[in-house]
Amino acid sequence: MRYELQEIEIVQALLKRPGFMMRRGFYETRNFFEKACQDLGLTAQQYDVLFILSFVNHMPQSNIGRLLDLDKSTTALVVNKLEKRGFLERRVMPNDTRQRLVRLTPDGVAAFDEALVAAKGSQQRIKKILGEDDYEQLLSLLARVVKGMDKETNPPEELWGE
Repeated sequence: MRYELQEIEIVQALLKRPGFMMRRGFYETRNFFEKACQDLGLTAQQYDVLFILSFVNHMPQSNIGRLLDLDKSTTALVVNKLEKRGFLERRVMPNDTRQRLVRLTPDGVAAFDEALVAAKGSQQRIKKILGEDDYEQLLSLLARVVKGMDKETNPPEELWGE
């Protein structure tokens, strides 16, 4: 009985820790998304790369990593996996042979379009839990936390919409 009371107290204390709650929220939303993308075999990080490339014809691999706040080795790993599956292709940049340009293939566009449905479903699930106003407030609060915690590695002020 005392052990159960201790667990309740521990859980109550954990629920008051922002880092724990953000990590749990991330796990829950990522797991929901990845289950929805199970047939595609896409991870959330792989989807993020496809998402970025859906906006442009091509982009340097290093820019993708910077936008997603991934280190070089993680970016290379994610891009390599997507390339092996035929979703991306890479070319050496003509003016800098150390850099690679990355773009979606037709299969990559099709995979992104299919995964976009899962991503929207994940967002809709959160909106259903919170309501539209609280959903928008959550995004705003998370942006403030990210912006405030590490100003040096974040995009310029004008990108934060403030």
